[in-house]
Amino acid sequence: MKSKNRINRLALIIGALSIPLLAFNIFSLFGVKAAVVTLSPENYQSALAGADVTFTYTASTAVEAAGATYSLIVSPALPSALDDCAAPTSVIDTSSGGAGAFGSFTTTGAIFTTTTDTTTTGRSFCVNFPAESNPDSYSMMLSTSTGDYGLSMIHYADNNRVNVSATVGATLSLNIVNLTDTGDTNVCLLGNVSTLTAVNLDVTDDGDGECGYGVAVGSNAANGFDVQIQGSANGLYNGSSTIANVSGAFNTGTEEYGIANVTVPAGVTADAAFTGANGYAIPTTASDFVSAAAPFTYTPGTDATDVTRVVHGLTVASGTEVGSYTQTVTYTAFANF
Repeated sequence: MKSKNRINRLALIIGALSIPLLAFNIFSLFGVKAAVVTLSPENYQSALAGADVTFTYTASTAVEAAGATYSLIVSPALPSALDDCAAPTSVIDTSSGGAGAFGSFTTTGAIFTTTTDTTTTGRSFCVNFPAESNPDSYSMMLSTSTGDYGLSMIHYADNNRVNVSATVGATLSLNIVNLTDTGDTNVCLLGNVSTLTAVNLDVTDDGDGECGYGVAVGSNAANGFDVQIQGSANGLYNGSSTIANVSGAFNTGTEEYGIANVTVPAGVTADAAFTGANGYAIPTTASDFVSAAAPFTYTPGTDATDVTRVVHGLTVASGTEVGSYTQTVTYTAFANF
């Protein structure tokens, strides 16, 4: 039998979900029409190194004359001063020009001064956001000498995110139930058997010579479960004599005992030794019986569609020794995490 991870090797399942709590904000100050300021990236993830941050600015006026100033104000103060990007901003509108440069870099802002007129409302700046040691959020306000304002927010080191986690415990259940799954059982009564007793190879209990039950297994293991079967060493035994194991079909008037039918639910597979249109001998050593390759849900008492149904059969010959015969059949389930 193949090696398996058992139920005592439990696995923890941790789910993580990041939820953005803050987004950029746009509004008017002092009754002046707001400028639209967006940042890229808006969420600054790295806590170990500085990052270039681009400000895209849609002004409410099309013209800024040479010598106009753009004030970038940061709050709260940064741990160190802002700086130029790796490629410093020199042209703030690629479609119509508008040259200039940043200066006066501090921990609370910087000043961009134009050297030529700008003629459209679309402008773009870039500054380098310094390295930080702790998560934080910073408001970044941009204003011009003509009175346009815009505000956005940069979130440092996931400051605007909440990691939600959970642990789901490992589960494995095994129940022996009746064939209709209306209750638990630990008995299988073959009744009074004679040389006239016949056994059908179907999933129903047809009376004397047949009995049935369900093996109900559920597990949330990622790789499903395995179930083994093992009959007691003497087989079906009356204290002095053992009934012969079935070989092929059950024949009326012939001494044969075993499993007449194994019917598995969707998602469960029977081992090859318990498939086919014949009876199956019950092994007296632990042997593979049924398995599932994924988590499997068993809901008690609803119906038998999530249960492996097992029907035993017995026929006897004229020379079969009289007596009461019994056998213990043990099922063991293993979860594969």
